[in-house]
Amino acid sequence: MLKGSGRGGGGGGRRGDASGPPNRILFVEEMTELFSTTLPDLWRLGQAYLNRNLFQGVALLAESQERLALKCENNKAKFESKLIEMIEIYTNMVNCALFPDAADSLPENMVQILGEWSAFDDDTLEASGVWLPQTVRRVRYGDVAALGFEPPEV
Repeated sequence: MLKGSGRGGGGGGRRGDASGPPNRILFVEEMTELFSTTLPDLWRLGQAYLNRNLFQGVALLAESQERLALKCENNKAKFESKLIEMIEIYTNMVNCALFPDAADSLPENMVQILGEWSAFDDDTLEASGVWLPQTVRRVRYGDVAALGFEPPEV
């Protein structure tokens, strides 16, 4: 079972600043920043590969072009599946960081993916509650930025 969350991190707020956000809030903000900045780049790179735009200007034999087209088509479902898995992992990490009991409803395979977490050592849920509205807004805006592309349908 996951316990509250947070890999590493010590002290309160922003590294010694007791008035700053608790570590669980900092964790969610950092995860959201990473998610919202890297997912669109991964999506664009994947689309360029799958549409064979990465290979423009490269002279390929007709036979090689056919094999490449088949390989790209076969990898499309794998790419979309991995993208959806990344979104699920991010969502579950945020939920578990903000709401420790969220881990109780996760399937066993997701618990194995996320790993065993130790509790944040600086805060209580009450202290995090003050920061919750701001954090939820940040997550929402980060998700909108990250999902500004057309994700695959589940």
